[in-house]
Amino acid sequence: MVCLKIRNGCILVAVIFVSVLLLPVPTQTIQNKYSICLLKEGLEHAYNGEFDASDKYFDDFTKLEPNSPIGYWRKANNRLARIRSDEGAKYEPTITEEKYDEIAAIIDTGIEKAKLKIAHNEDVGFNNYVIASSLGLKAAFQKGAGMSKLTYVPTGQEMMKYARRSDYPDAKFLVALTNLKLDEQPFYIKWALKGLGQYIPPRKESLRMMRQAAENNDGFFVDDIWLVLFVETKDKSSSEAEKLETEKLYEYLTKYPKNEAVLKYAKKHGKPIPPEK
Repeated sequence: MVCLKIRNGCILVAVIFVSVLLLPVPTQTIQNKYSICLLKEGLEHAYNGEFDASDKYFDDFTKLEPNSPIGYWRKANNRLARIRSDEGAKYEPTITEEKYDEIAAIIDTGIEKAKLKIAHNEDVGFNNYVIASSLGLKAAFQKGAGMSKLTYVPTGQEMMKYARRSDYPDAKFLVALTNLKLDEQPFYIKWALKGLGQYIPPRKESLRMMRQAAENNDGFFVDDIWLVLFVETKDKSSSEAEKLETEKLYEYLTKYPKNEAVLKYAKKHGKPIPPEK
């Protein structure tokens, strides 16, 4: 598949040479090859930290696929990634309540569309994952907007419910990422959670679960997992085997030459800056 972008006027010409059956379609309800092209371009810009360009592609995707939750979900994901980048990879963003209301509206629209898909028995596993991921974003924004634990903790619990209900491979990653963040909490919080029956696996177990979710996964969003895994391990690899795995992951991710984590790793380890496409 080749997408030719023409920036004069908002024109995008898609020239498709590959049958839709050969594309890594995230959901069976997206059959329009032009929509898939827009989604792929939007993801590539997002992974390269070009969020304005990415949003435009997701907007165009949503116009073509008004019943799909994907465009809303990815735009909300862009908001979190942009703020985290501006704030130095902070997990929870810092936003005003007014900004939260704007982002929450995007998230809630996507969730409602995913629920409608599930009600019609369309791609149930995938749409449960979209809801789970969207709720995770919402909980992060709720915390960043200064809301109380009585608000964002139940949202996080709802996220885990949908993630565990999904058989989509990326849902396993979401559970592992949540466990990883719980393991990073202060001792007294982990102690309280364990007292409530919450099992928090060791860091290595959560990272292994993430990797298992990504391996043999030809889904459209698998690079979400590889990028998070790279961010979580690039400065914490200790053994030679771990360093080798990190190196392999870096080589794979150089296809996103503007990605902040990729560039930082290249500079720190004296590697040539990945050439832009």
